[in-house]
Amino acid sequence: MTRFLVGARLGIFVVTAAFVAAAPATAQTPPGGRLTVVSGGCSVVTDQVAQTNLYYAPCNGRTVPVYDGTSVVSLDFTSGLNDTVGLTLALAGSASWAPNTLYDAFVTASRDLCTGPAYADSGAGTSARAATGGLAIAAGYPTNASNGMTCRTGASTTVSCATNQCTYVGTVLTGASAGTIDLKFGTNATNCGKAILSVYNAYNQKAVRASVSDSVQNWTYTAATWRPAHGQTNCSIDVVAGQSTDVFSAKYLQRVNPVAGGAYGAITLGLNGYATIAARAFSALFQCVGGTTACTEVLVATMDDNLAPGLNTIYAMEQSDSYHANVFNGQNSAGGIMQQQMLSYTGAM
Repeated sequence: MTRFLVGARLGIFVVTAAFVAAAPATAQTPPGGRLTVVSGGCSVVTDQVAQTNLYYAPCNGRTVPVYDGTSVVSLDFTSGLNDTVGLTLALAGSASWAPNTLYDAFVTASRDLCTGPAYADSGAGTSARAATGGLAIAAGYPTNASNGMTCRTGASTTVSCATNQCTYVGTVLTGASAGTIDLKFGTNATNCGKAILSVYNAYNQKAVRASVSDSVQNWTYTAATWRPAHGQTNCSIDVVAGQSTDVFSAKYLQRVNPVAGGAYGAITLGLNGYATIAARAFSALFQCVGGTTACTEVLVATMDDNLAPGLNTIYAMEQSDSYHANVFNGQNSAGGIMQQQMLSYTGAM
């Protein structure tokens, strides 16, 4: 609004103007919490097996923007300034959360942490949300797309989310037992100690690293066919993502010993399968020159790519030349020599 004040003083004509600007719209603060399986654990770096609680902790703030049917409000999801736990969803080993299944997590206007419908498909590379579990953007934030979406707040309790009124905060994969979550960063173990990065945060992500290796000293392989390292599908890393914007890097290092001149061994990385090379993987091959009896080399295969929403599995893979029983080494120091092998992952969680 503009107002003009006109007056005369000592023969001088004076004009002044006052401008009243509209108040700027209040910007909403992005969700300040992180999903975690440890009470108050904003940065979890050790294995957590068969955890029965899921938390939404105030790791970067105490509020979540939630649409209440009229406007978007900043909801304080904590009990006070000293609350480090935030919201708790008790899975309690309940069959209400099926094993090895993906679920999206939401915060409601009633300050509940809840999980939406189980994914229709929780497979690696084939994951798909249920028809009633889709996401839609509202006021710049992912929310529930389906009107009346059932969101589970406990083993025997649920709430109904009107369209856009539950704010999406991440995705989790349940463990081998119902109503549990396994979070594993990988180990050096016989036939590999698989890593499972089962908790995905849509906001306030932190860098995460996982590594997997086989403690068996070495093994031989002849076929010119790609397979998981040592023929073990546990030589892999499972990673959960909720959206397609997340980028990761993976690396596979292994010492290979072709056993004769002309013999070779190769390594690579697979994504959601181990029969073919991942589209963005850089493979490595080493061949003994003719006339030699045996040779050795440390190979490195790498991959940088986007995670697809849902479950993703990254495999360490190997191939031989179809003629020679070439030697592939594990991460084992038997005989005083560290046989080199490691599958590693760097991303955000």
